[in-house]
Amino acid sequence: MPKGSSGGGGGGGNIPSDKLVNVKITNEITASGKVVSAFTSAKNEAVRQFPELEGQIYNELNKVTVATMKPSNTSGVYKESQKKITINKNIVKNPQELKKTMAHEVGHALQIKQRKGFNDVDTTFKNAYSEYKRSNPRATELSFANKISRYATRAKSEAMAEAFKNVLVYGKKANAESKLLMKHWRK
Repeated sequence: MPKGSSGGGGGGGNIPSDKLVNVKITNEITASGKVVSAFTSAKNEAVRQFPELEGQIYNELNKVTVATMKPSNTSGVYKESQKKITINKNIVKNPQELKKTMAHEVGHALQIKQRKGFNDVDTTFKNAYSEYKRSNPRATELSFANKISRYATRAKSEAMAEAFKNVLVYGKKANAESKLLMKHWRK
C-alpha cells in the first residue's frame, strides 16, 4: 500500500484473548509492539466485519508473521510465499497510517486463498462493477476503482485490499463502492 492512501477511523472488537495468542513476530528488534497491536486489531476487526469467516480468518492469519522494514516508498507489503506482512518503520510512527496499512495488508492476506462461500478477486470485482454500472451507466472499471481509492486503480487485487481496508477502518462510514465490493466478495 502506498504512503498517503485514503482511510479513516474505526473500531475494534472484543475477541477472546485465547484466539489471539498465535501472532508470530519476526525481527524481534524492529517489530514493535505497535505493529503487533495493529495486526491483532485488524484481525479482530476482520472477524467483526465477516463473522462467517471467523475460523478461516484465525486459521489463515495465525500463520502470518509481521515485521518492519527500512524506510522506503512502500508503506507495507504482504508476501504470500513467506506468509509475512512487513511494515515501513516510518509508518509505525503514525498510528492512523499504521492502522490503514495493516488493514490493507491483511486484506491481501485474506484474498489470496479461495474461500468457501466467497468469490475470487476477478469475480468479485466483475460483479460489483456490473451492479455499480447499472446505476452509473457512464462508469468504467477505472472510475469505479478510483471511487475506492486512487491506489485501487493499480489492479483488482489492490481494489479489493483497499476496499477491505476502508470497511475495516471506516466501518459503516466506508464509501459505498468499498461496501459494494465487499458485498460481492460474499457469494
